[in-house]
Amino acid sequence: MATCPFLSGITFDSSGTYIGLQKIDCLQTECRLWNADKNECALKDTNLMLIHIDTEHFNKIKDSVPKAAVLVQEYQGNQDLDSNGSIYGKDFKIDENDTDIPKLLSTIQSQPDFPETTEIWTWQQYLDSLS
Repeated sequence: MATCPFLSGITFDSSGTYIGLQKIDCLQTECRLWNADKNECALKDTNLMLIHIDTEHFNKIKDSVPKAAVLVQEYQGNQDLDSNGSIYGKDFKIDENDTDIPKLLSTIQSQPDFPETTEIWTWQQYLDSLS
């Protein structure tokens, strides 16, 4: 009998210590990925569908994450995460006097260790940089 690629895997205990490789036999006809016509796991026939579902799910999550939270992650990781070519906290910051500045960013920028940047954008300028 074959090993199931979904249910098998590396196992760890609650402290994160490696326990070993756990192999689970394929469930065959009891599995939703089983192809009864070919008498085999249909995983190879469903890869594209699974990738499509993941991409669709990722886009929904990405669109629901607040833009200010993405900027905080850019600042913390020093990496452009929103693909606008600039890194928050390195290349630009949001104008503290902008009435639309998210409270999260206002709080972060008020910290004494927040770097001075050469460019100051309004919140709307930032949002416009995303399109």
